[in-house]
Amino acid sequence: MPDIRELKDQATRHFSKGKYPKAVSVYEQLCQLEPKDMQMRVRLGDAYVKCGEPAKAVSAYRVAAETYAREGLLPRAIAVCKLILELEPEHVATQQTLAQLYARKSGVPLDRAAPKRPAAAPARPALRRPEPAAPAPRAAAPAAPQ
Repeated sequence: MPDIRELKDQATRHFSKGKYPKAVSVYEQLCQLEPKDMQMRVRLGDAYVKCGEPAKAVSAYRVAAETYAREGLLPRAIAVCKLILELEPEHVATQQTLAQLYARKSGVPLDRAAPKRPAAAPARPALRRPEPAAPAPRAAAPAAPQ
């Protein structure tokens, strides 16, 4: 079995030298060897971002965020959700997860944490637009000198 510490050092070296595909490979090994180490998942996601593979990064980040949330590590889960939203701002599942995490963190149930929609404003009477004024008569142009 490979030495975990050596693999972590190797992955860090590859990443810091800009050898992102090699870093991905080592981080993937680490994630298989230590499936409970979510920091390695986050770093795997970071390496995928550097390789230009945002979908794979989101997948790695998602596992980390869900695990952190399940373990009650809310600030970490929130931080990872924000990484996902930086890559995919419209990622609905992450938006919902983030809302739930903030609600849990504040201790307010999600249905109470959601902002209430204001009641519909009463209908206003239609405003009358003033009728346009008649155009002012034009002054005659001065006569040309003779």
